[in-house]
Formats: sequence, structure tokens, C-alpha cells
Amino acid sequence: MFGSQTEYARHVGVTKQAVSKWAKRGVVVFADDGQVDFLASDDKRRQHAHPARNRGGRPAGSEPTGFAEAKARREHYQALQAEIAYRQQIGSLVDRQAVIEAQGEVARSVRRDLDRLTLQADALTAAAREGGVPAVRARLAELVRAVQEDIAARLERLIQDRVDPAGDWSAEASEPDASDA
Repeated sequence: MFGSQTEYARHVGVTKQAVSKWAKRGVVVFADDGQVDFLASDDKRRQHAHPARNRGGRPAGSEPTGFAEAKARREHYQALQAEIAYRQQIGSLVDRQAVIEAQGEVARSVRRDLDRLTLQADALTAAAREGGVPAVRARLAELVRAVQEDIAARLERLIQDRVDPAGDWSAEASEPDASDA
């Protein structure tokens, strides 16, 4: 693609004066007819670009120096804070510590229920005497179903205790009721 210095300036998004300075430094490539070779000039500009500088002219990774940049950063930070508050309000973002505490409660509850299965050895022995392996399987299925329902009920209570009417997750742990012991 070829064109005038003004057209190349428009192509690159700079002023014509900037293109003139580049031309004096030999960064702009001209065709035999005096037109700017856009592709060759773009390549040459990339080759001559200072690697430690970003598009804004500041060294990569440096802090903003101007008021406008500082203001833009502050506004970006405020927007992120507003997004966090909104996500908490609609319930898509919850308190990390509350989730960790709830996970601990769930794990303790599941462990208690699984430990209770060992108390069913007499019932399983009786089932084995009366009906053999099929009776033991049926009794185990009943016991597992009861444990699953108990765990589901405890989880539901935990959720109801932790979520207030507005839908917010509470970091306050509820006291276990008598059936949890």
C-alpha cells in the first residue's frame, strides 16, 4: 500500500509532523515515485522501536506520571470495587472465609454420617443370616440412602443458616443442632 505522508500519518494514527520527523531519521520508506510504502515503513518502524518503551513512551512497567493516568487508574480501581460489591450483592461472589468454614462443617457432617454406618454391623449380620448377599446389599442400599438424605438435609440447613433473606452469604457459623452431634 502506498500513499502520501499525510495518508501514512492517518494510517499510523499520528500527525504529519511525526511522519516528517521519522522520514528525516530514515524510518519512513519511500517508493521511486515519492509515495510512502506503508508496509515497508511499518516494518522499519518496528525494527527501530525502542524495546523498553511501550506505545505511551514510558518504560514498560513504570508507574503513571501524569494526573490523567493516575486518575484513570483510580477510576479503574473504583470500577473494580463496584463490580465486586455488585457481584456480592447478587450472590455470585461470596466471602472466602465463610466458604472455608462451611466446607469444614460439611466435611465433619459427612464424616459423622459415615462413621455411623459402622454401628449397623448387627443389622447387616442379621440380613446376611436371613437372606444372604442380596439381603445385605438391600440393607446397605437403605443405609446409604438414609446417610445421603441426612447429609442433604444438613447441607440444606447449613445453606439456610448461612444465607440471609437478601441472599447474602454470612460468615457467621451457625451452632450445630442436636441431630448434628
